[in-house]
Amino acid sequence: AGAVETLSALPIVVFAYTCHQNMFSIVNEIKDNSPSSMVRVIVLSIGSAASIYLVVAITGYITFGNDIVGNIVLMYPTGVASTIGKAAIVILVLFSIPL
Repeated sequence: AGAVETLSALPIVVFAYTCHQNMFSIVNEIKDNSPSSMVRVIVLSIGSAASIYLVVAITGYITFGNDIVGNIVLMYPTGVASTIGKAAIVILVLFSIPL
């Protein structure tokens, strides 16, 4: 990928891992809000998000190889499983609470 493609992916990466705006509410909600406890929460949350992104990326690459495009959902053939997956994404977006 060239520089333009790499830079166009930067906002996705930045917003995928932004959680600093939630830290105040998290600190107030956790019973033990010591620095070591907060580090554990941060590592677990970022690690969980990175693991999910990695599984999706590897699954898309295994399925489509080098022909993969940015939105892997559009590449799956029309069928019951892909329709259920697309409906689940719509429900997820509909009931998401904006930060």
